[in-house]
Amino acid sequence: MRYTVDRIGGGMAVLESETGERRTVEAAKLPENVKEGDCLMEADGIFSLDAEWTSARRKKLHARVKALVRKGSRKPGSKKK
Repeated sequence: MRYTVDRIGGGMAVLESETGERRTVEAAKLPENVKEGDCLMEADGIFSLDAEWTSARRKKLHARVKALVRKGSRKPGSKKK
């Protein structure tokens, strides 16, 4: 199963699956240096960082934010070029 780290605090981590289901686990069960937004794979109760999926997801989110910033920087009433 694949998860994204939603948040970490108080020794616990909230993970969100690809289907949107949330799960809370002890942060100590996650790989060292894991942070919010990282993508994890779980197999037999063992979590591992999926660096390729994390990188692809971050690039996609960065592109979305960039597009929103561009869209928001247009003057009200101006038409898209």
